[in-house]
Amino acid sequence: MQAKKAQEFATGRCDGCGLPADGPRPACEEMRDELLAREFEQPAYWRYHRMAVDAYCLQHPRRYCESAKSLAAHLCGLCIAFEMNNDGAILRGIQQWLSGNPALSKPALPGSRGDKTIADVYDLDEPSAYGRAVEGWARSVWAAYSDLHGVARDWVSQSRRTRSSKAG
Repeated sequence: MQAKKAQEFATGRCDGCGLPADGPRPACEEMRDELLAREFEQPAYWRYHRMAVDAYCLQHPRRYCESAKSLAAHLCGLCIAFEMNNDGAILRGIQQWLSGNPALSKPALPGSRGDKTIADVYDLDEPSAYGRAVEGWARSVWAAYSDLHGVARDWVSQSRRTRSSKAG
């Protein structure tokens, strides 16, 4: 893992989100760990957890979206958040569908993954401000993946058809 991290930051920037890897702030991975801890410890932040995880993972696809299945989980998570009113039943359906290991092909990923990063939410210590910032960050990631919106919608539709056929 150390070699991978050293390679990732060889340019002085994270090759996923572009965040500078040196300076007064911790690296993006350390920020993620601290924010995850806060979300687990303080319930007011938990409601933004899924969106933050999906945004972070989509900005770091070499590590968190290596397979089509993991890409589908995070891309569909943002699709459901922004286009389907964050419907929990649809989200659970995607998770169940992906647990069945559907045959998926991983599409090409965008080179740019959004103009906001975890650094835009890191210093916010008031839950509603944090939530607005997480949504802005996630929207910038979702916009960066605009060429894959149709793929995400198709995967959501496939998951819904699979559930319907199993129920009937």
